[in-house]
Amino acid sequence: MSPDTILIIEDNIQDLALLQREIKEAGLKNPIQIVNDGDAAITLLEERVSVYHQGGPLVLPLFVLIDLNVPKANGFEVLDRIKKLPGLSRLVTIILSGSDMQDDLLLALELGAKAYILKPVTASDLKTLAITAGEMASSEWQLPAKLQKVAKITPSEKR
Repeated sequence: MSPDTILIIEDNIQDLALLQREIKEAGLKNPIQIVNDGDAAITLLEERVSVYHQGGPLVLPLFVLIDLNVPKANGFEVLDRIKKLPGLSRLVTIILSGSDMQDDLLLALELGAKAYILKPVTASDLKTLAITAGEMASSEWQLPAKLQKVAKITPSEKR
């Protein structure tokens, strides 16, 4: 994994194919790493932190796209684990979901997601995410106006 990698946590083959097509249409040349379940994602990130604690570099993805409904550990559980792992607090996590339920959105933001995007994700959404990923790592970051209509709420509006 390199610092410009996009980590995708998605188990649905059709959603993954659409996402990869949109990444290509967005013109993003970033390497992509795919894991199909939440446990595998958590293990991968824990390994990155372990390397760091053993004196190696902390190499994290540019951002992580997390489907809420992945098996083994769902998207909320992945967010919760990331939040609890030292060294991952600035990891840019973005939830992808077919659910527009306000409770899901609020819980994702409470657990540290930087954005909540309704599927299907567009090339334009991905370009905006790639451009703002560095800013998103800041605790003061606000969702770009361009994506607010997609996410319906900004982190500053959570309860």
